[in-house]
Amino acid sequence: MWARLGLLLLGALLGGCAIVITPLPPEIRNLWSQDRYCTYRTTRVDFGFDFSGLIDRLEVYLLAEGQHPWEARPGQKVADLNTFILGEGRVTGYVDVTPSQTQQSLSPQGIIVEPVDNKVLWVRGFHGGAASDYVRSSVVMVPDSSSGCDPYETAP
Repeated sequence: MWARLGLLLLGALLGGCAIVITPLPPEIRNLWSQDRYCTYRTTRVDFGFDFSGLIDRLEVYLLAEGQHPWEARPGQKVADLNTFILGEGRVTGYVDVTPSQTQQSLSPQGIIVEPVDNKVLWVRGFHGGAASDYVRSSVVMVPDSSSGCDPYETAP
């Protein structure tokens, strides 16, 4: 009888338990980007980083030096990439950035034209709803109006 009562009590306790699995955010580190961008035409901005974990979405920002992603205005996030990268290693990629994405954005007050400043690439990875920290590129990109403004191959 005590054994049955014990089993009933154990069953009631276990029946009230729930297992919650929370996805872990990916770890992103050592972000780099190319060192310049075009002021007059679209630039293919190359970047790469080391990672571990699972990345199913990647946000990419190109911001004025000194600005942070949480201060970004609409239009300063240059990409929101759906992806599936699992494991650990190095990822390389690119985003195409137009001159308007580097010089102006829309605000409630109208068009804001920014001086053509040095820019910094930032990324943040996601696994499910779990976000990594924002990661800043180690390279500051400078504006370039020459014909060689987009170097195409810039891996370190």
